[in-house]
Amino acid sequence: MTGLPFDYHTHTHHSCDAHNTMAEMCCQAVSLGLGEIAFTDHLDVHPLDSCSGFYRPGAFWADLEACRVAFPTLTIRAGVEVGEIHRFSAEVTPILQAHPYDLVIGSLHWVGDDATFQCSYFEQRNADQAALDYFAELERMVHHGGFEIIGHFDFF
Repeated sequence: MTGLPFDYHTHTHHSCDAHNTMAEMCCQAVSLGLGEIAFTDHLDVHPLDSCSGFYRPGAFWADLEACRVAFPTLTIRAGVEVGEIHRFSAEVTPILQAHPYDLVIGSLHWVGDDATFQCSYFEQRNADQAALDYFAELERMVHHGGFEIIGHFDFF
């Protein structure tokens, strides 16, 4: 086996930032010798996020179930990466409760209305303040809970 035995943070064309289908990714996982994969497409609802409203749970689940049939030797987990779960739980909770996700990744892409992946986030703050603001928001998200894995908290 090469590489890791599994990958639990993947995005497919069900995320606005990816283009590969689940089937394509399953083929690649099998060719790499992975035993498991989790599809964790973005569920973003921040009103300023360009991906807000992109995720369609019904289409995600239909593709996932088709891949489970087509790739019986690969364990395929259902996951989702939720941005700012602590700020948008009213919008996110019904989706999470409606489907049997195996794992939820909680990620922080925004501090207030500032996207942490944009240069402007850092231009508005010195380095210390940027880190303090980010980790203070991350702490709020952790205390809120509702997820099993923190996504890319090593962002800084």
